[in-house]
Amino acid sequence: MNHLRDHTVRDAGTKSITSERERPDQNPMPSHAFRAMALLDVRGLTVTTTRPVPRRSAAQPGENEVFRVALTLMQGESLALVGEPGSGMTATALAIAGLLPSTATVTSGSILFNGQELAGLNGRAQARLHGTNIAYLPPNLAGSLDPTRTILSQLATPLRRRLGLDRPAARARALKALVRVGLDNPEVVALSYPGDLSTVVVQRVALAAALSLNPELLIAAIPADPAHARPLADLLRLVRALQSKHQFALILVTDDVGVAAECCERIAVLQAGRIVEQGSVDELFASPRHPHTQRMLDARQRYSFSPQDSTPGAGTGVLQVVALHSVDASAFYHGADAIAG
Repeated sequence: MNHLRDHTVRDAGTKSITSERERPDQNPMPSHAFRAMALLDVRGLTVTTTRPVPRRSAAQPGENEVFRVALTLMQGESLALVGEPGSGMTATALAIAGLLPSTATVTSGSILFNGQELAGLNGRAQARLHGTNIAYLPPNLAGSLDPTRTILSQLATPLRRRLGLDRPAARARALKALVRVGLDNPEVVALSYPGDLSTVVVQRVALAAALSLNPELLIAAIPADPAHARPLADLLRLVRALQSKHQFALILVTDDVGVAAECCERIAVLQAGRIVEQGSVDELFASPRHPHTQRMLDARQRYSFSPQDSTPGAGTGVLQVVALHSVDASAFYHGADAIAG
């Protein structure tokens, strides 16, 4: 931990000569008290990846997957990390969530969350934060659930272990989490196994699990998929509605700037491990300054999240009520406008 702090102190004397939107990774380090005013403040984050080498081979130097990334997020704010595969957006998100793979390491920089330094935290401390204060929604939502356990078991167990709830209280809170994501038959879903449920219901269950402990920050890695535009729009509209209602902060990781613009207030565009440009959605769409940002804008898909597009036949709009049928269980998911508290 100390070597990380020392690195950030040395970087504090380097004065930026360009604007924040042009080179956000080169900002001088503000005081700890100033940074603690934000929910999340990342400065000079560098993530190094070590490639496996054959036995008896000389160790190879690591490669920087993320280099001197800087970003700030306030309570209730939404930020999208946008980039192509290999841009560093996923590694940045995993570093913040404390979920980097064993081959990747935060080698320098600072991740301040609610005034607490996360860079260099041991595994036990990271585990306490993960799921309670910071929740991560992986790109493979179905893979985040255990196929051998009921939905109720998977939602209630963390509530009992982390919050000390008894079985009835944990069950009630798990059912409320399922209702929150729009599932009308939470008792039926709760007693089902993931394999009994449709893909769309499983997605809602994964989101309910991520939000069941009321985290202050949700990191959602949801790749754009034009082939499944309607379910994608439906899921993202739900995430956006819940974030707006419950005021948790949101980091969305996506490879499509159009999706980012529909769900977030600000966008950070990454290329080759660096943030090349960041700003509000209006700023980036009106006057992109970096060529890579312009390329991302040109390649964006057309998604619609507005309520007026919620009738059948309205392009890729969201159905106000979507019937979700499965093998042994069925539920109905209401649109974001009808979400229960």
